[in-house]
Amino acid sequence: MRKLILSTAMVAFVAANCGEKKEQASLDSAKFTYVKGDVLVSGKPATLGQTVSKDATIEVKNNSMAVLQFASAASITLKANSVLSIANLSKNDSGKPVIELSQNTGSSFSKIAKGQSEFSIKTPTAVAGVRGTSFELVVGNGKTTQIKLLEGKVQVAKADATKEEMAAAPVVEAGQKVEATAAGVAKPVEITEAEKSSLQAMNTVEIAPASGKVVVPESVEKYATGTAASASLTEAAKPEVKQLTLADIKAKYGRIARIETKSGKAYVGYFNQTGANMTIITVNGPVSIPVANVQKVTPMN
Repeated sequence: MRKLILSTAMVAFVAANCGEKKEQASLDSAKFTYVKGDVLVSGKPATLGQTVSKDATIEVKNNSMAVLQFASAASITLKANSVLSIANLSKNDSGKPVIELSQNTGSSFSKIAKGQSEFSIKTPTAVAGVRGTSFELVVGNGKTTQIKLLEGKVQVAKADATKEEMAAAPVVEAGQKVEATAAGVAKPVEITEAEKSSLQAMNTVEIAPASGKVVVPESVEKYATGTAASASLTEAAKPEVKQLTLADIKAKYGRIARIETKSGKAYVGYFNQTGANMTIITVNGPVSIPVANVQKVTPMN
C-alpha cells in the first residue's frame, strides 16, 4: 500500500490521539468500549469501561452485543449468543501485544491494526492467524467455522495445527470467505456484495476511540444483536431524523477534518481510516474512498 502523506498538523493530531489511546487499556488487558444488553464476564455482568485479563470468559446473551478493545492494536465486536475466552495477553520480544482468543460459539467481527500485534483466534475446528485485517468469524454448532474477510490476509488452519502447519496454512485474501470443519479447511470463495456491505458497516466500529466508547450505528447494533439479518453503511445513515450538521458530527464523534483527494474533491466530517479504505461521515451521509486517493487531511476546530 502506498503511504499516505499527511500534513504536519495532521501528524501532530494523530500523535496526540495515539497518546490518549495508549492510556485507555494496558497491553496485558482488554477493555469494554460498548456493552448492550446481557453481557457477562466470568459469570458477572459486564460494564462499559471494565477491563478484563487473561483467562476471562465473555458471554453475550440473546439480543445483546459488546465491543472489546485491546489497547490500540485491535478490537472485537461480539454478537448475540457468543462465547469468547481470552487465552493469552502478553508481549513479544519487540514489545508488541500477543493476543490469543478462543471463540466456542456465536459470531464476531475482529478489526486488527496492521503491524501492531500478533493476533489469533481459535475455534473448535480452526485457528486464524492475522497481522492486520478485518473479518467476521461465525462458529456453527461447534462443528463449522466460517471466516469472511473484508481487508488484509488471514491464515486459516485446523484447530490443532502445529506452528509449522500454521505457517504453511493457506492464505485467505480480502473479499474471500472460507469454511473449516473437522475434516479440514475448504478452498476460499468470493463473498457476495451483500456480505461485503455488512462487513464494511461492521468495520466502521473504531479500534480505540478517544472517548473510551465506540459509536455503533443503529443498523450495526441490530445486526450484532440478532434483530436484523444484515447491516450496511446506507442503512446506518437512516436512523437520523434530521440531517446532521458539522457541529452534530463533532459532538457525536469527537473530531472533524477536511479530506482532499487527488482528483480535486474535498469532504468535511469525521473520518476513520482502516487498511486501504477511509470512511468519512459527512453532513450528506457516509462516504468511502481508497486511502491511496487521499491528497491531504487537515484537522478542523
